[in-house]
Amino acid sequence: MDEMTDVSGEAQLLSFVRYKDASDINEHILFCKTLPGKTTGEELFQVIDNFFREHDLQWKTCSHICTDGAAAMTGRVKGLFGH
Repeated sequence: MDEMTDVSGEAQLLSFVRYKDASDINEHILFCKTLPGKTTGEELFQVIDNFFREHDLQWKTCSHICTDGAAAMTGRVKGLFGH
């Protein structure tokens, strides 16, 4: 996952998914969503959780999360990982 700002100044959350297929490891863009307001860990979690709910995905299928190490992502209390 990575949070970035697009050319219009809007914050975007880009998420890739990597998974093992029968004979190979595949990687695809899972989603790119506009982030509302501030880019806090809670807002990041809400965007991801809403996507999971919309597409009937279970959190238990998510085994790892890789980020750039920003506090909004990695904070154990208020960051994405904390949620």
